Amino acid sequence: LTETEGVRGLFRCWHLEAMSNSLGRLTYFATYEGCKRGLSRYWYHGEVDADSLPTGCRVVAAIATSTCGWLSIFPLDLIKNKVQADHIAIKGPDNKIPARQFNSATHCARETYRFHGFQGFWRGLPITILRSGIVAAVSLPMYDTLRPLFRQFVHSKDLSETR
Repeated sequence: LTETEGVRGLFRCWHLEAMSNSLGRLTYFATYEGCKRGLSRYWYHGEVDADSLPTGCRVVAAIATSTCGWLSIFPLDLIKNKVQADHIAIKGPDNKIPARQFNSATHCARETYRFHGFQGFWRGLPITILRSGIVAAVSLPMYDTLRPLFRQFVHSKDLSETR
């Protein structure tokens, strides 16, 4: 990539990456906290704090979070990935670099719609949700479990001391 496009090639589609990550993370963490609060109110009538929910409830919230997160950004992420992959210079058997398929992200979106319709923007979503649901079901409840320990560790140390 750097041989054909230089360092600039490493930053191709950074604006799409920034948009999808910003929107995705916002949706991800807001949904997780919202789901935990909702489950606390629904299953425990608000008697259990959202941060004290049993692990099973946190797993349900994590899977819902993962699904909402990907639904919010999947078309944008798909276009970003197609444009990035299109710009990877892979030499063919004749030792020539093939022509690019897309001129821009907008062109990629138009071509995706033209050849695949609205469904083309959602290709690969089911397997992505399955994979990310499993990851979220482990990582988010684990984060909730370890967060108090991290806070306790940070507050027990005088971080201003240098040795």
